[in-house]
Amino acid sequence: GVQTALCYAIGTGIGGGIVAHGRVNMGLGGAGGELGHMVVNTNGPHCGCGNRGCAEAYAAGPAIIGEANRLIVMGETTTLREMIGDDLNKMTPELVERAAADGDPIARQVLDYAGFHMGIAVANAISALAPNVVVLGGGVLKPYGYYWSQIERSAREHCHVTEIDKIEFLPAKLSFEAGVVGAALWAKTAYEAREEG
Repeated sequence: GVQTALCYAIGTGIGGGIVAHGRVNMGLGGAGGELGHMVVNTNGPHCGCGNRGCAEAYAAGPAIIGEANRLIVMGETTTLREMIGDDLNKMTPELVERAAADGDPIARQVLDYAGFHMGIAVANAISALAPNVVVLGGGVLKPYGYYWSQIERSAREHCHVTEIDKIEFLPAKLSFEAGVVGAALWAKTAYEAREEG
C-alpha cells in the first residue's frame, strides 16, 4: 500500500477518503473525506449539502444527466438523442461516456465541463495533501475512459505546488463491495483511535 492517498467515488454523489501516513483520516466527527463538497465555484449551482458550487453539483451522475438533457432540450444535435429515443428519463452517465468515447461533441462538452470542475477539486486536495496516489472510482466513472481523462487532465493542469508528475491516478479496485469494506475500515480505525486515546 501507499502511505498517502486521495480516494474518490463518483456516483449519485461524490464520496471520498483521505489516507495519510497509512491511516484513514476520519476528521472531526468522522466527516473527513467529504471531497465532493470542495467548492470549485462560489457562484456555481446549488448542491444538495446546501452550499453552492461544490464539485458534486458539477460532476456527479445527476449533474451529468442534467447537463446532457438540458443541451438536448435546447435543440443541440447529438447522438444522445437517438440513444435515449427522445425519453430524457433514459439518460445515464454511461450513455454520455459512450457517446463521448465515440466522438459525439455534445457528450464531450458535458464531460469536459464536469471533468474540468472535478479536476479543480482534485487539484485542490492534491495541493493540501501531496498524495502518492489519487484513486478514482464509482459507478459513473469508467477507468481510463473519456470522463476519467478529463478529470485527470484538469487536476494536472491546476496543480502547480506539488510534483504532479510523480502522482499516479489509479482506478479503484473495489466496486459494489467498497461501501462494506469502507464501513469495516472505519470501524477498525475508530476502535484503534479509542484504544490509543
